[in-house]
Amino acid sequence: MATPIREPDTVRAELIEAAIRLLADQGTEALVLRRVASAAHVSTMCVYSRFGDKVGLLNAVYAAGFENLNLAMSKVQHSQDPLRRILQLGLAYRRFAVANPALYALMFERVIGFDPPPEVRSDLLESTFSLVSDAVNEAMEQGTIDVESPKVAAYTLWTAAHGAVSLELTHAARRPLSGWLTDSPDAGEDVFRQAVEITLRGLASSGHAA
Repeated sequence: MATPIREPDTVRAELIEAAIRLLADQGTEALVLRRVASAAHVSTMCVYSRFGDKVGLLNAVYAAGFENLNLAMSKVQHSQDPLRRILQLGLAYRRFAVANPALYALMFERVIGFDPPPEVRSDLLESTFSLVSDAVNEAMEQGTIDVESPKVAAYTLWTAAHGAVSLELTHAARRPLSGWLTDSPDAGEDVFRQAVEITLRGLASSGHAA
């Protein structure tokens, strides 16, 4: 007997999309199951049957965030110059964060009442972190990065990227500071680019730079 083909759970996808919209517009406080159900035009029971409770819904939104980030970073074209690829991956990371600040905060910042299981966090972080690790490995093979541990090098790059983007989002969420380094999106991208390039120069072998 042929195995029946399972149709995609479109309601589940619509609920996750509705939750992401509410998160963007009103913050984590808006992620009440009945409000998410109303935004998706379904019954609250649909949420319970698919996610169990609010934590289950948050876990699904968290996973969807990494899927979207992975998609954005995976669109970076492969380059013969892995240092350039690392920079472009970083810029894709920043643009995702700037376009989705509330979702980015759920993914990377401490949210009271939400702590994804360690194994889930590990798998999802690796889904994007591996893109940078692979580029670092290529740079090491070419001799343009000279480090003992490619994983530590990739993590160092991530800390530079995350720090720059988090500070930019923090300032963007408040009243602007005249003349501050990230007082516009273009200025924020320029500072971010410099942060990654400086980090790459620190990791570069003698005679090479980003």
